[in-house]
Amino acid sequence: MADTEITLAVISNKIDNLTEKVCENQKQIDDLKEQVNMGRGAVKVIFVLGAIVSAVYTGIKMLMS
Repeated sequence: MADTEITLAVISNKIDNLTEKVCENQKQIDDLKEQVNMGRGAVKVIFVLGAIVSAVYTGIKMLMS
């Protein structure tokens, strides 16, 4: 009977450890998603700024001709 209780305690401890690890991993995944979204936003901003600069440059070139 004592062996069964010890085995159940070990299993319970391992499940608790796994639960903690899963929670940590979920937080890291959420942080990673946030960083990826920030990167996507930065790429969009750079694209828009490049389009604006290109439009201004083209406009000036057309006015100079």
